[in-house]
Parts: sequence; C-alpha cells; structure tokens
Amino acid sequence: MRILLIAATVGVPLLPPTLAAQQRVGALQGSVREKIDSRSLRAASVSLVPVESESSRTISVRPDAKGQFHVDALPAGRYLVQVSSPTLDSLEMSLPAEQLEIEPGRTSRFDFTLPSGSGLRDAVCHGLKLEEGKAAVAGRVINADTDRPLAGADVVAAWVHNFIDKKTLNIVTQLRGASVRAGPNGEYRMCGVPSGVTLSLQLQYEGRAGAVVRVAVSEDDGVAVRDLSMSPSTLPPASALDSVARVLSVDGRDSTREELQLVGTATISGEVRALTGEPLPEVEVRVRDARNTTVTDSTGKYTLTGLPAGTQLLVVRKLGYPLVEAPVELRPAKSVTRDVLLRRNPVLDTMRVVGTRTEYTEFERNRRTNVNGQFLTLEEIDKMRADDVADLFIDILGFSVFGKGSQARIVSNAALARHPECRNATIVVNGSPGWTLNNFHPSQIAGIEAYADETFVPARYEGESKCGVIVIWMRKPDKKPMAPMGLSGNGYP
Repeated sequence: MRILLIAATVGVPLLPPTLAAQQRVGALQGSVREKIDSRSLRAASVSLVPVESESSRTISVRPDAKGQFHVDALPAGRYLVQVSSPTLDSLEMSLPAEQLEIEPGRTSRFDFTLPSGSGLRDAVCHGLKLEEGKAAVAGRVINADTDRPLAGADVVAAWVHNFIDKKTLNIVTQLRGASVRAGPNGEYRMCGVPSGVTLSLQLQYEGRAGAVVRVAVSEDDGVAVRDLSMSPSTLPPASALDSVARVLSVDGRDSTREELQLVGTATISGEVRALTGEPLPEVEVRVRDARNTTVTDSTGKYTLTGLPAGTQLLVVRKLGYPLVEAPVELRPAKSVTRDVLLRRNPVLDTMRVVGTRTEYTEFERNRRTNVNGQFLTLEEIDKMRADDVADLFIDILGFSVFGKGSQARIVSNAALARHPECRNATIVVNGSPGWTLNNFHPSQIAGIEAYADETFVPARYEGESKCGVIVIWMRKPDKKPMAPMGLSGNGYP
C-alpha cells in the first residue's frame, strides 16, 4: 500500500502573452522546493494529466538545479498535477495529485514543497511516536538469483552506543542492535534507530547471511533507504561470515583476516580517479570475502570477474589514500559499472580530535560524511596565516589559481581537461552562490569545502559543478563586546 503525503501548493495566474491568447493553449511554471540539502531537485519529476480530455497522455517535466520548471503550449482545461522523486518512490510514498486550471493565453503557477526528513520518518513509521534523535531505515530485500522478494528475511542492525556513567563519570561503550523481518513483498522498516550514528546492516535468510554494509541517517534526512539482496544458493552459512559484532569490534577498519573465498558469475568494472581527474594506476580493487582481486591499469580501469551475487562491499585501497568501501549490487552472469574517486589527505600527520562542540554544524557534518570533498577547518586556516584566500588552496589538490588579488580566479583541474572554456569554479558562501575568490580575507573564513570533480559533488550543487565547487563558511560575529575603536568594525574577529 502506498503512503500518501501532504505537500504545500500554490496556484497563481500570471499575465497572458499575446500569442498564446490567440490560441486555445496556456502554460504552467513553478518550482519544487526540497528541505533536505543532500537530495537533488533535478531528480524530481512533475507530471500533468488532463482531466476532461479523452486522451490520458501524461506530460512530464523535470525541474532544473534550482527547482524551477516550465511547460509551454498546454491545451486549456483542468489538469491533475503530481510531483514524484526517487526518495519518495523508493519509500513507496506519493504526494496527493492537485487539480489546477490552465486558461487560454495565461500562465498559471504551481509550487511544491517536498516533505522534510521528519515528515518522511513519521510517514515510514506511521503510528509510532519517535523521540528527537531517532531515525528510520527502510527498503526492500531481494533474492539476487531471481530478483524476487525475500519474504520473511531478517534485517539485522548493530551500532556502538557511548554514554557517561553517572556514578563513575566514565565513558561506557555498549554494542546495541535491532532486527526486523521483511514483509510479503520484501519490504522492511526499522524505526527508532539513532540518527547521526553509523549502523551496520546485514541481511539474513534461512541460516545464511549477506555482506555487512554501513549506513548513517542524519537528523535532517530522517530516513535512509537501503535495499539489500543476497544469493541464498551460493552464500555460506551465517556462522562462516563476518558477524556484525566483529565488524564493529575493528571500528569499521578493513581487515582481511579470516575472509572467505567466495566465487560466482558476477562482474564489476570501472575507473579509479584522483581529485585532479587523473586516472590512478596500481590501485588494489576487490570485493570483501570474494576470491578474486585486481589492480587498476595505467588508465585507472579495473575489471573483477567471478564474484558472488547480491549486495557486496567493494574495497578500494592505495597507499597514501584513505580506504574506500562502497556497497554494490551484483547479479549472476551480469556486469555492473562502478567508478571510484580517491581523495588524498596531504596533512594526515596533523589530524587531531577536538572535543568541543562546533558552531558550524553543517560544515562539520559534510566533513564527516562526504569522502569526495576536501576540507579546511578554522584551525588549519589560522595556521596557514595566508594573506589571500587564493593562498589557502596550496594544500587543496585538484584546483589551479590564476591571477592575483581581486582578479584571482580558481578552476578545477579536471574541469580544465574536460571543459577548456571554464573560467571560474562556482563559489558558494554560507549557502549563496555567485561569489568570487577574494571577496574576503582568510581571517573571516571558518571553513572551506572543495569539490574538484563534477561527477562526485553533493547533489545540491548539481547544475553548478561543471568548473568545480568551492563552499565557504564565514565566521560568526564575536559575541563579546568589541573594544572601542576609531573606526566601526565589521563584526568579524
């Protein structure tokens, strides 16, 4: 059964164009707004179906990167309008269809707001009252051999819970878990898991178990969709696989000890690139618990054959780069493609843990969760003592700076190779695009995010990533009263 959600809509007729007035047609324009930054507006779809026409043809249009859409030459009459998105579709939710009138020679307006993360969570966990800090994981489980639902399979989750003992004031670490059973169509929902915590998920069925994959649900997202699959005919018993507890005991780090040597008929291939866009040779690529392994060739390409089917974990390793683990869906006798971006950290020896709570929560969340970006923290910026913002990019790979002072511009190296016409990367300041490189002094900046490869930028920057994306977070004004000065200050420290 599909779940129906409520969306805010507004219809406003605009001034009529002369040409359209002479015909029995009108137009529609509007916007789709998304409250969850990590999700792409361009993936949404707006569908129109005429109510009174004998034709039931559906007219579909996708919004641009900013959520705007426009439909010209619509025959006058009443229409049902509905918005869908991959997130809603994967959760089997639908927004209610709204009715509007298209008048001859006029442009009507229709605006949609997609549900928030808390709204999605409450819809998935209908009838359950979840407290703050709780999230949900939902999806379907599939038999990888037949692509049919695995009704009655168990989805098991485990996570580490840290808290302070009130009596001893010591930090206590506990391993916690939950388990749910899939329904007749393979659907499952796990409600009440903690948000902002890495969960380890494993699919188990008739004494056999799939690979352990990890998922984290932020407070903003509310719900994570994770479909899982396994091949009951080829997987070993659950006791032979790495358990969720063992994976957690090594803190998510890669370990090859006691790995299985599984085989099958699935194939995966792809390319491994650096942030500069250059292919990376001699990169080790394997699937956890599978027998075969390979390395990338001189062009960064790899192919792995003889792999087990189902949800598997692709492991990519190269000296000097953080380990990458990515879930992939494999099927018997079929080939899939998966490209990987490796981000090199040039200052690994300077990494330290700061115990104080940061004021720049969005920057810190992106730094924790986005492995494809490069990040400069406030402490690192201060340590560099740069005179210009351009000087901060000495330690950020994959970008080139041209010019000095107010004329300075920055472009992704990968963009220059693919799009020679690129002149400037998109620079976003506190969520607002359209800035130039040296609008500010480094002492005014709290953090920098840099995304050199347009293929791997966060979804919210789709359509603006051709020449690279730089995200700058400004320092908040000092809350302490400023000392008397001859000139008024600008509020920055």
